[in-house]
Amino acid sequence: MHKNQGLQNQHGHVRKEIIGIALVLVIIGVVVYVLVTLSSRPEVVMRRYEADITFNDAGDMTIVETVEMDYLRPFRFEYRDIDYNKYPEGDYPFPTSDDNRAHFDTDAVNVSVFKDGVDITSTVSVGYSWRNDRDHNNDVVDCYPVRSECEAIYLNAGNDADGLGRLRGEVTIIYEFTIRGVVTEYSDISEINWVLFEYLGATMETGLITVNLPENTYDTDDIYVWGHGIASGDIEIVANDTIVMNVRDVDDDQFLEFRILTPTSLFPNRAPENLFINDDINKQAIIDYQARLAFMNNLRITVAQVLFGLAIATVPLMVYLGYRAKKKYFTPYDTMFDGDYLRELPTKDTPAEVSYLYHYQKTNNEDVTATLLDLVRRKHVTITYEGQDLTNPNADYVLTLDTSKPQDDLLPHEKKLLTWFFDTVGDGKKVTTKRLELYGKANLKNAKQVEMEAKGFIRAVKETCIKKDFFDPDVPAHRTKAMAYNAIPIVLAIIAGVTMFLLNVQNLPTIIILVATAVLYGAWFASSGRRSKNGQEAYVRWRAFRHFLTEFGTFEDYSMPGVIVWEHYLVYATSFKIADQVMKQLEVKLPMSEEQARQSTYLGLGYGYGPRRMAFAYTVSRLNSSVSRSRANARRTISSARASSAGRGGGFGGGSSRGGGGGGFRRG
Repeated sequence: MHKNQGLQNQHGHVRKEIIGIALVLVIIGVVVYVLVTLSSRPEVVMRRYEADITFNDAGDMTIVETVEMDYLRPFRFEYRDIDYNKYPEGDYPFPTSDDNRAHFDTDAVNVSVFKDGVDITSTVSVGYSWRNDRDHNNDVVDCYPVRSECEAIYLNAGNDADGLGRLRGEVTIIYEFTIRGVVTEYSDISEINWVLFEYLGATMETGLITVNLPENTYDTDDIYVWGHGIASGDIEIVANDTIVMNVRDVDDDQFLEFRILTPTSLFPNRAPENLFINDDINKQAIIDYQARLAFMNNLRITVAQVLFGLAIATVPLMVYLGYRAKKKYFTPYDTMFDGDYLRELPTKDTPAEVSYLYHYQKTNNEDVTATLLDLVRRKHVTITYEGQDLTNPNADYVLTLDTSKPQDDLLPHEKKLLTWFFDTVGDGKKVTTKRLELYGKANLKNAKQVEMEAKGFIRAVKETCIKKDFFDPDVPAHRTKAMAYNAIPIVLAIIAGVTMFLLNVQNLPTIIILVATAVLYGAWFASSGRRSKNGQEAYVRWRAFRHFLTEFGTFEDYSMPGVIVWEHYLVYATSFKIADQVMKQLEVKLPMSEEQARQSTYLGLGYGYGPRRMAFAYTVSRLNSSVSRSRANARRTISSARASSAGRGGGFGGGSSRGGGGGGFRRG
């Protein structure tokens, strides 16, 4: 492999990271979409809503609502809450009059129910709040939450023969009711300002609202109309006495409000109390107010669109900035070595040091095993077994420390391992694999000691490797520079959150995109780094040696060294996590004689017992599994202790329902 090929591979690695980040973004997007879709699957859909609204010359309003429902599961009852308060709760921008009130006509109410086109009204129990009727819970029928100037209509269809609610499938409900005194007359204009509904309890696919005004001779320019609340819809003044509103894709949390201004003479018989003369409210004041509302609405739409567009544009921008930062700050250094294989040990570093370099500042359980095997190979520790045949899973290995052998040549992490195994777990000189595995299993103090010793080993490896100049010391500064770009999605997400709060802009999808981008970008660079020039040179050599270990069995010209050399190689194969793969090749390439078995320190253990491959592989795999079980048992003991000491608690429950204005639909 030539140097330019190596550079291409390094750039290719960065490109793969870019592609990986993009794929992760796509996958997260798909997962979020699926989860949101599944979590929002409706139980009932309002296929169509029609309201035919007729005003007489007294300003009274008669509404005929046709609600076409598709109940996707059985329901028993349905409520229609009808508010008739002319002044909405909260900050009303104009003066109000205590006399100017609307009234619900309890004598002009009619309800019809159809199922699959068949009239079932006679089989449905209808209750009314003004009659103090009772619902299925024997509670008085009322609006929820209970409030003044609101009446409720309650339908109870009961259960069918299977004990399920009869409201299922296609059901059409027709409500007819009259509210008197809806129109308010000011000095120069008459006003209809009404919320038709404020909650649906379902999604509405389509809606048609027709407002019929008294017959008149005015021009359509004398009629003003505005709509609020619905995201998708249009309003048209069809004639001087007809206004049509088409709506679609209405969510449960959307309301429908309309305001109509007409000449005062359109309602000559309006009630005296519905006349309100005040200098602060007239035609121009209302038009100016509606203009401000239109401006704010357009501003919200513009802000939402701009922020969403910026969020979408931020994704490729962050990918580009990330790619540029990766290339500038984290592209590996060029190296002198450009070979694919290396058949001899590149350096004299211990397996834990090599692993720290190769796995980029990480130390694994395999490094503990590799360090132990290296100490066995160097005869600081001897290994034997007792109890069962070597290949038996219950065979117990005995590790014995040679206390007479000087330890001056040992590195801090090697000394730490000896302290861990022989002083903490063992008796100072011996320890068995079973004791190692079970030491922290049921004893919290012992479990904490195991974790403390393991962390001490990791720290010692790190302290040793810091002195080796393996990694670029400027990486923290480079990472800070790269992470500075993350301010872009974070600041935009903050702006989106602030505008959502202050302007009531629906920026949740925008915020999700920006936060996900920031998190992924941060995660991308949180683990980014670069080896020093010397560290990269050592890394590519050890990578070539690892490549050799995985494929030496295919080399016909390779003259196999003896067991002693391969015991040295195997400690690194253990840290590289390829020991089993190497063992399989050794089974064929290195037939062991009795003399070689005597010369070995751990490969020949159990020679003459069972298949040769088992004698080769079992010692390494058993020691590795013992280390893993030891730490796993200790962690489980600590976790169990924490869980048993933690208290149990509950939470608050409850909910809320929007009320006032125009009421809505409830069911169950």
